[in-house]
Amino acid sequence: MFTSQLLIEGLKKIKIAALLYIIASILIGSSIILMIEFFITQIINLFFALIAVGATGEALSAASFIAFLVPGFLRIRKYDEQRFKTPAKLVLIGLGGSIILFAIFLILVGYSLIAFSSYAYPSAGLIGLGIAMSVTFYSSIVLLIIGYIGIIIGMFKLKDITGENLFHTAGILFIIGIFIPVLSFIAWILVFIGARRSIKRMQSLGYPPGGQYPATGSPTVMVPRQ
Repeated sequence: MFTSQLLIEGLKKIKIAALLYIIASILIGSSIILMIEFFITQIINLFFALIAVGATGEALSAASFIAFLVPGFLRIRKYDEQRFKTPAKLVLIGLGGSIILFAIFLILVGYSLIAFSSYAYPSAGLIGLGIAMSVTFYSSIVLLIIGYIGIIIGMFKLKDITGENLFHTAGILFIIGIFIPVLSFIAWILVFIGARRSIKRMQSLGYPPGGQYPATGSPTVMVPRQ
């Protein structure tokens, strides 16, 4: 038995994460369109616009993972340790580690730009800097894949826990989205809808903050705390 509030809180965080990622995806897609227009028209204002829009999208994407998705998975892990231990661990290590390494990569890129502008910087140092950039970048990609796998597993487990079929559909779309990225965007929409529906269903059935909700895979039974 685990308190239903943990599940509700976890779903709320996942819902917010999905919403932020949807907005971030739209912004990133818009920045790509602006980049194409910039290369065609060479209007400098478009360049600054695509940088601003793209950076905002990337920041929202990172925030959705760090501030909401990972904490949401960890809350649900506390609710159902047996089912959600693996996806929560993969998401925490994969997404958390990927974001940290990518931040380090960006710092190295900035430092390399300064280094290349200095003729006094030793060539051996530049080679080492290049190797460090490659290692951090590709390591962040590997960790991102691990986190993505955790999200996929988490969707199937959420279906088992909540009984919401949209999570199962989202998991399938995330898998196909590896080859057709637009389906991953649709999957996040389904995650948002599925989380909202699950929360409303639990609340309509009278799950109190201090109640307990057995992880039976069907949100129809609530055992109040004595």
